[in-house]
Amino acid sequence: MGYLVFLLEYWRPPGCYSNVREVLYGINRGQLSIMRFASRYIWLFIALLLPLCGWPQKFLVTVYNTGQGLPSNHIRQAIEDSLGFLWIATDAGPLYFNGQQFSNYRHGLKSASIQYIQQRADGRLWLSTDAGLAELSRKGDTPMFQSVLPAGEPALYYPNRMYEDAKGRVWISQPNASVAKWDGQRLQLYRFGGEVATGSSGSGFFFGEGPLGNFWVGSNTGHLFLYQEESDSFQLKGLFPPFNAWAIRDDSLWLAGEGLHLLRIEKNQHVDSVGSFDTGGRELTCLAWGRSGEWYAGTNGEGFFRLSFQGQTLTFSEAFGSNDPHRVDRLPFKTINDIHMSPSGDIWLSTNEGLGLLQPRFFEGANGVSFNNTTIVAAIQDRIYASFGHVYEIEKQGREFYGHTLPGLERGSVNGIAATSKHLWMSTTDGELFTYENGRTANLHDLTGRGGGIFSLLAGSNDDLWFCQAPRNTPLIGLAKIKPNMEIQAYGADKGMESRILTVRESERGTIYAAGIGPGTYLYRYLPELDNFLNLSLPLPFPHSSNFEVHDMAIGPKGLVWLASTDGLLRFDLERIQRVDLGPYTSREIRAVAILKDGSLWLATDTEGLLFYNNGHYVLVGEASGLPSRVAAYRCLVKDSQEYLWVGTAEGMVHSSRPNPKPAKSSHPILLQTIINGTEQKGPPGDNTLPPYADIHLQFACPAYPGEGMLYEYRLRGSPDSTWRAFSPQPGLSFTKQAPGDYLLEARARQAGGFDWSEPLQWRFQVEQHWYRTPWAKAGFLTVGILLLWGLIRLRMHQLRIRVATLQQSLAKQHEEYRQKESFLQQKLETATQLAERPVSNLEILFGLIQSLPQESTLEDTIKTMAKALQEPIAIIAFEFAYLDKNELVFRGYSRRAESFNRRREEFNEKTNLAAWAIAGNETLLLTDFSRQQELYIEKTGDYRYNSVIVAPFELRSGKRMALCLYHLRKNAFNQHDLMAAQMLARYLALILKRRLE
Repeated sequence: MGYLVFLLEYWRPPGCYSNVREVLYGINRGQLSIMRFASRYIWLFIALLLPLCGWPQKFLVTVYNTGQGLPSNHIRQAIEDSLGFLWIATDAGPLYFNGQQFSNYRHGLKSASIQYIQQRADGRLWLSTDAGLAELSRKGDTPMFQSVLPAGEPALYYPNRMYEDAKGRVWISQPNASVAKWDGQRLQLYRFGGEVATGSSGSGFFFGEGPLGNFWVGSNTGHLFLYQEESDSFQLKGLFPPFNAWAIRDDSLWLAGEGLHLLRIEKNQHVDSVGSFDTGGRELTCLAWGRSGEWYAGTNGEGFFRLSFQGQTLTFSEAFGSNDPHRVDRLPFKTINDIHMSPSGDIWLSTNEGLGLLQPRFFEGANGVSFNNTTIVAAIQDRIYASFGHVYEIEKQGREFYGHTLPGLERGSVNGIAATSKHLWMSTTDGELFTYENGRTANLHDLTGRGGGIFSLLAGSNDDLWFCQAPRNTPLIGLAKIKPNMEIQAYGADKGMESRILTVRESERGTIYAAGIGPGTYLYRYLPELDNFLNLSLPLPFPHSSNFEVHDMAIGPKGLVWLASTDGLLRFDLERIQRVDLGPYTSREIRAVAILKDGSLWLATDTEGLLFYNNGHYVLVGEASGLPSRVAAYRCLVKDSQEYLWVGTAEGMVHSSRPNPKPAKSSHPILLQTIINGTEQKGPPGDNTLPPYADIHLQFACPAYPGEGMLYEYRLRGSPDSTWRAFSPQPGLSFTKQAPGDYLLEARARQAGGFDWSEPLQWRFQVEQHWYRTPWAKAGFLTVGILLLWGLIRLRMHQLRIRVATLQQSLAKQHEEYRQKESFLQQKLETATQLAERPVSNLEILFGLIQSLPQESTLEDTIKTMAKALQEPIAIIAFEFAYLDKNELVFRGYSRRAESFNRRREEFNEKTNLAAWAIAGNETLLLTDFSRQQELYIEKTGDYRYNSVIVAPFELRSGKRMALCLYHLRKNAFNQHDLMAAQMLARYLALILKRRLE
């Protein structure tokens, strides 16, 4: 097919068709007109251009029969409805299937014989039965059917096939040579000639619309009719061989029966026969067009096939089952009654042997390649090379991959393959390295003297071939390369290597990285300007095994290095090394890693299968997705030039069924029923306002095929705990006495077999407060409370006015008594005031006496003058002047109690003496209870003869520092006024005393 398309696209005479589509459809957009005769040959050429690949297609097969719950193995038809549930037409009634169990619903049906199921454009499901047409309706989670034929209209006669046209009209096939049309108002019958009738209840008509919107009707007998809108009648357009199925695609019409016939619908509404194809004696019963453009056909008694065209020959490629990648089994179905292609790409087969589900596998094996322990997988240009003992070369032909063994390789087990610009290199477990061309080996390098097996080959962008080699009897540090001139250069300790290397990779920018063994020697980068390696290994921030190794690595487009190690997947960004959180697989050994073009990763674990990882999200893919084994081979995870992923395991190699593979998302759950406070809610689920503290019950379902092993999770946003939690769709979710607030319920599902979580179903609802807890109610309560309080205050004020009037009379009587006592109280107040001011006046007396001293007074004269002041009845019992003399504190003063002058010396210690503390800190002190307050300044001493003390430091003009100390025996003898007066007196003394003391 490829060379034909090439000829059509690139080799055409001037003025001929501008593209392949014009050739296929015989359309000349220029000025050429093509005769009808020539167009027949062009349409015959169309058949030749259909898919040429004839290899058998393999599917994951699920069989449903009476052993799985079907009432009968004879299935007429199966179709998925708009929600994704499967409806099955049988003689025992319509069956409903959600992937886990079959349910028979006959509510509202007068006949249990279901002939046909049709889904209309608006999602409604119609059924034809022996008793007429019925429409599906739902009551909660229970499907029910009701008749759609209005009373008084002509009755249908055993209707079978149905079709809804672009105008919303339903056309109904009947076996009595008549067709019915239902336009929503009335049922109209169109009767054809007796030659159309077959007399079989299963026979009837086929319907379809052509490229111009014209409506076509075909009979099993081979009659083809065109509906005339203007006259509301049918016109015979041709008589062709009888057929069991037809398909209209664009302006081509295919008729399938004992042969396969291709017709073309012309613009003038004529029908021309383009060609016929021999079916090899097979009777075709149904046709279907796959999503990728492939044809499928069911037969009577011979099974299910994929059709392909090679020349003028129709080729039948039998479809096989491959539930285990190691096996290929024949399908158990012989007579196929109907083929239904689901939107997801699944194929439903309705057969006489039960119901079949055919699904393409996520991973598939290459044709012609055996399953064995994989040692190497390499993607080189458009080919894949793999070694299983024998070396296979694999390439894509059409839609399939085909492989064959390479001859002339008898040097040992190949475990390394790479290609430079000139050579295809291979290495063996025996330590040999050689090139392979045209079935012969050359350029042999025997490195058995250096070490053991050679593996992990890398053809660098500068045509160097890097390779790793296993040690034999002695340690082997580093790696080596073969230059384009075939010279071998080793990179060991002298080139910056400190450990054995297990893999070498090159980034998109041409940077060479090497990874290997050891927690401090696991990653290196090649510096070409120095021809040396730089150790990039950072300390591992997690507990690691003693035999830590990096098996494989992948370099992202932004320079991120992903390391597959014995202790999980590591992420290195030149600044830090992190272990990626993979849930329960975080510390699992990763043997290989591959990066897709969008930055997502595929990881091969030691015994758990594959992990898909993208932005913190991971999905486990195992044997149910087509892996031959969950045990991965080292460094056998590669991406080819077309973005297909190839995986090598202990039991064989497979590839992804599509490029750039990612796990498919599961079908999301469907909310079937909503019950609030015991009452079912009508209408579709949406945003809801619920009563206060409502009891909520929600019923879910999730159509998935097969449905075994489905997992469900939900989270309630707006609640205190909004994390995902597992739940069962049966009996569903219940929330009792849900607190008021705004909520968003999200529910998601996950299908077994390597599927990702579905997009979440979302249901918003609001639970209201009780009316007395609403803001309006609270505002009303507050208003009423304020009014009641205001009334109480007014009442109380009235009572108080009466009380005040009564008291005023009593107060008038006592007023005179108070006035008489006023003079007495005034005298007492004056006396108390004099007593309170007495300490201040005492200091004023002392201050007045000292003011009489002349300037440059001696300390002796000052002490004598102050001693005379103490002869007066003032509240000072003694005073002292303190100053420093040769590390001692000298005290000189007078005591009225002892009636003598005193002079003494003490050690200058600010921790035991108040005067020393005040002089050192230049801070005035006031103590009104010496025994209690002394510890605030000095260490506690024994009994002290004075209880009230004022210490006022000052400084002479000569710079000498002194302190004035005032004492009294009584507690609280001094106050703040005394303190201020003492400070003023100290300042005055600093001015009049001589600069030098005798």
